[in-house]
Amino acid sequence: IFTRTDGAPWTIASTGNTWNQTWIFNGRLLLGANEALPANAMLRLDNSTSILDLNGFNQHVPGLTNAGNATWGTVVNGSTAAVSTLIYQGGGTLFGGSFAATAGAQPLNLDVASGALSLSAANSYSGNTTIRSGATLALTGSGSLSGTLLIDVQAGGILDISGSTGGFAIGIGQILMGNGTVSGNLPVAGTLSPGESIRSE
Repeated sequence: IFTRTDGAPWTIASTGNTWNQTWIFNGRLLLGANEALPANAMLRLDNSTSILDLNGFNQHVPGLTNAGNATWGTVVNGSTAAVSTLIYQGGGTLFGGSFAATAGAQPLNLDVASGALSLSAANSYSGNTTIRSGATLALTGSGSLSGTLLIDVQAGGILDISGSTGGFAIGIGQILMGNGTVSGNLPVAGTLSPGESIRSE
Protein backbone atom coordinates (compact mmCIF):
# COMPACT_ATOMS: atom_id res chain seq x y z
CA ILE A 1 0.00 0.00 0.00
CA PHE A 2 1.28 3.44 -0.93
CA THR A 3 0.10 6.07 1.58
CA ARG A 4 0.51 9.84 1.71
CA THR A 5 -0.70 11.88 4.68
CA ASP A 6 1.00 15.29 4.85
CA GLY A 7 0.02 18.48 3.05
CA ALA A 8 3.16 18.93 0.92
CA PRO A 9 2.95 17.96 -2.78
CA TRP A 10 4.54 14.64 -3.74
CA THR A 11 5.50 13.59 -7.28
CA ILE A 12 5.91 10.01 -8.49
CA ALA A 13 8.05 10.03 -11.63
CA SER A 14 8.95 6.34 -11.83
CA THR A 15 7.06 3.51 -13.56
CA GLY A 16 6.82 -0.21 -12.92
CA ASN A 17 5.66 0.32 -9.33
CA THR A 18 3.90 -2.67 -7.76
CA TRP A 19 1.84 -1.69 -4.69
CA ASN A 20 -1.84 -2.76 -4.71
CA GLN A 21 -3.55 0.35 -3.29
CA THR A 22 -2.87 4.10 -3.50
CA TRP A 23 -4.16 5.96 -0.42
CA ILE A 24 -4.25 9.76 -0.42
CA PHE A 25 -5.38 10.94 3.00
CA ASN A 26 -4.30 14.55 2.52
CA GLY A 27 -2.47 16.79 0.07
CA ARG A 28 -1.65 16.58 -3.64
CA LEU A 29 -0.08 13.56 -5.29
CA LEU A 30 1.29 14.40 -8.76
CA LEU A 31 2.26 12.07 -11.57
CA GLY A 32 5.64 12.61 -13.18
CA ALA A 33 5.20 9.92 -15.85
CA ASN A 34 2.49 7.98 -17.64
CA GLU A 35 1.22 5.09 -15.49
CA ALA A 36 3.31 6.13 -12.49
CA LEU A 37 0.76 4.39 -10.27
CA PRO A 38 0.27 0.64 -10.70
CA ALA A 39 -2.63 0.08 -13.10
CA ASN A 40 -4.14 -2.50 -10.72
CA ALA A 41 -3.92 -0.30 -7.60
CA MET A 42 -7.25 0.91 -6.19
CA LEU A 43 -7.24 4.69 -5.74
CA ARG A 44 -8.48 5.84 -2.33
CA LEU A 45 -9.27 9.55 -1.79
CA ASP A 46 -10.35 9.97 1.80
CA ASN A 47 -10.89 13.70 2.34
CA SER A 48 -11.74 16.92 0.53
CA THR A 49 -8.01 17.75 0.75
CA SER A 50 -7.04 14.52 -1.08
CA ILE A 51 -6.00 15.34 -4.66
CA LEU A 52 -4.63 13.19 -7.47
CA ASP A 53 -3.05 15.51 -10.04
CA LEU A 54 -2.35 13.70 -13.33
CA ASN A 55 -0.07 16.64 -14.18
CA GLY A 56 -0.15 16.15 -17.96
CA PHE A 57 0.14 12.35 -17.85
CA ASN A 58 -2.25 9.39 -18.27
CA GLN A 59 -3.22 6.78 -15.71
CA HIS A 60 -5.31 3.58 -15.54
CA VAL A 61 -7.20 2.85 -12.31
CA PRO A 62 -9.30 -0.22 -11.42
CA GLY A 63 -11.50 1.64 -8.95
CA LEU A 64 -11.94 4.73 -6.77
CA THR A 65 -12.96 4.59 -3.13
CA ASN A 66 -12.63 6.10 0.33
CA ALA A 67 -12.94 4.86 3.91
CA GLY A 68 -16.64 5.64 4.20
CA ASN A 69 -16.13 9.34 4.88
CA ALA A 70 -18.78 11.87 3.93
CA THR A 71 -16.20 13.87 1.96
CA TRP A 72 -14.17 12.63 -0.99
CA GLY A 73 -11.14 13.84 -2.86
CA THR A 74 -10.61 15.17 -6.36
CA VAL A 75 -8.89 14.11 -9.58
CA VAL A 76 -7.45 17.00 -11.63
CA ASN A 77 -4.96 17.88 -14.33
CA GLY A 78 -2.86 20.77 -13.11
CA SER A 79 -0.53 20.85 -16.11
CA THR A 80 -0.52 23.94 -18.33
CA ALA A 81 1.42 22.02 -20.98
CA ALA A 82 -0.37 18.71 -21.67
CA VAL A 83 -3.79 17.09 -21.61
CA SER A 84 -4.31 14.17 -19.19
CA THR A 85 -6.58 11.14 -19.36
CA LEU A 86 -7.81 9.00 -16.49
CA ILE A 87 -8.73 5.55 -17.80
CA TYR A 88 -11.17 3.64 -15.60
CA GLN A 89 -10.76 -0.09 -16.15
CA GLY A 90 -12.30 -2.07 -13.32
CA GLY A 91 -15.46 -3.46 -11.82
CA GLY A 92 -18.25 -1.45 -10.22
CA THR A 93 -17.30 1.72 -8.34
CA LEU A 94 -19.29 4.57 -6.80
CA PHE A 95 -17.15 7.71 -6.74
CA GLY A 96 -18.44 10.53 -4.53
CA GLY A 97 -15.58 12.88 -5.33
CA SER A 98 -15.12 14.92 -8.46
CA PHE A 99 -13.15 15.09 -11.66
CA ALA A 100 -12.46 18.80 -11.70
CA ALA A 101 -11.11 21.45 -14.06
CA THR A 102 -8.14 23.57 -12.99
CA ALA A 103 -8.09 27.22 -14.01
CA GLY A 104 -5.41 27.88 -16.63
CA ALA A 105 -4.56 24.18 -17.04
CA GLN A 106 -5.03 21.78 -19.93
CA PRO A 107 -8.16 19.55 -20.03
CA LEU A 108 -8.68 16.33 -18.13
CA ASN A 109 -10.30 13.49 -20.13
CA LEU A 110 -12.27 10.62 -18.61
CA ASP A 111 -12.17 7.29 -20.46
CA VAL A 112 -14.41 4.53 -19.07
CA ALA A 113 -12.82 1.52 -20.75
CA SER A 114 -14.54 -1.28 -18.84
CA GLY A 115 -16.70 -1.92 -15.78
CA ALA A 116 -19.25 0.48 -14.29
CA LEU A 117 -18.29 3.85 -12.83
CA SER A 118 -21.00 5.75 -10.94
CA LEU A 119 -20.59 9.46 -10.18
CA SER A 120 -22.66 11.05 -7.41
CA ALA A 121 -21.18 14.58 -7.36
CA ALA A 122 -20.78 17.50 -9.75
CA ASN A 123 -17.88 17.09 -12.17
CA SER A 124 -16.42 20.14 -13.91
CA TYR A 125 -13.56 18.59 -15.91
CA SER A 126 -13.41 20.11 -19.40
CA GLY A 127 -11.96 17.27 -21.44
CA ASN A 128 -13.76 14.56 -23.39
CA THR A 129 -15.76 11.69 -21.90
CA THR A 130 -15.50 8.30 -23.62
CA ILE A 131 -17.60 5.26 -22.70
CA ARG A 132 -16.31 2.17 -24.48
CA SER A 133 -17.96 -1.10 -25.45
CA GLY A 134 -19.01 -3.09 -22.38
CA ALA A 135 -18.53 -0.13 -20.04
CA THR A 136 -21.08 1.97 -18.14
CA LEU A 137 -20.87 5.51 -16.82
CA ALA A 138 -23.76 6.21 -14.44
CA LEU A 139 -24.87 9.44 -12.81
CA THR A 140 -26.60 8.98 -9.46
CA GLY A 141 -28.14 11.51 -7.12
CA SER A 142 -26.83 14.95 -7.98
CA GLY A 143 -24.07 13.59 -10.20
CA SER A 144 -23.45 15.73 -13.29
CA LEU A 145 -21.04 16.34 -16.15
CA SER A 146 -21.23 20.09 -16.58
CA GLY A 147 -17.78 20.81 -18.01
CA THR A 148 -17.08 18.05 -20.53
CA LEU A 149 -17.63 19.24 -24.09
CA LEU A 150 -17.92 15.82 -25.76
CA ILE A 151 -19.58 12.66 -24.47
CA ASP A 152 -18.85 9.72 -26.78
CA VAL A 153 -20.99 6.66 -25.97
CA GLN A 154 -19.43 4.04 -28.21
CA ALA A 155 -21.21 0.94 -29.52
CA GLY A 156 -21.84 -1.38 -26.57
CA GLY A 157 -21.29 1.41 -24.04
CA ILE A 158 -23.95 2.79 -21.70
CA LEU A 159 -24.57 6.26 -20.27
CA ASP A 160 -26.99 5.56 -17.41
CA ILE A 161 -28.78 8.57 -15.93
CA SER A 162 -31.76 6.62 -14.61
CA GLY A 163 -30.57 7.21 -11.02
CA SER A 164 -29.96 10.93 -11.45
CA THR A 165 -32.03 13.28 -9.31
CA GLY A 166 -30.14 16.45 -10.21
CA GLY A 167 -31.81 17.19 -13.53
CA PHE A 168 -28.72 16.48 -15.64
CA ALA A 169 -29.01 17.59 -19.28
CA ILE A 170 -26.70 17.97 -22.26
CA GLY A 171 -26.08 21.70 -22.07
CA ILE A 172 -25.46 24.31 -24.72
CA GLY A 173 -22.00 23.75 -26.16
CA GLN A 174 -21.90 20.07 -25.20
CA ILE A 175 -21.98 17.26 -27.79
CA LEU A 176 -23.46 13.79 -27.29
CA MET A 177 -22.33 11.27 -29.89
CA GLY A 178 -21.83 7.57 -30.45
CA ASN A 179 -23.69 4.36 -31.19
CA GLY A 180 -24.18 3.28 -27.58
CA THR A 181 -27.12 3.40 -25.19
CA VAL A 182 -28.49 6.18 -23.01
CA SER A 183 -30.57 4.80 -20.15
CA GLY A 184 -33.02 7.28 -18.59
CA ASN A 185 -34.48 10.59 -19.67
CA LEU A 186 -31.87 13.01 -20.96
CA PRO A 187 -32.87 16.53 -22.07
CA VAL A 188 -30.60 17.89 -24.78
CA ALA A 189 -29.97 21.60 -25.24
CA GLY A 190 -26.64 20.96 -26.92
CA THR A 191 -25.78 18.89 -30.00
CA LEU A 192 -26.47 15.32 -31.09
CA SER A 193 -23.57 14.71 -33.44
CA PRO A 194 -24.73 14.18 -37.07
CA GLY A 195 -24.19 10.70 -38.44
CA GLU A 196 -24.08 9.08 -35.02
CA SER A 197 -26.98 7.20 -33.45
CA ILE A 198 -27.73 7.18 -29.73
CA ARG A 199 -30.19 4.48 -28.69
CA SER A 200 -32.34 5.43 -25.69
CA GLU A 201 -34.04 3.20 -23.13
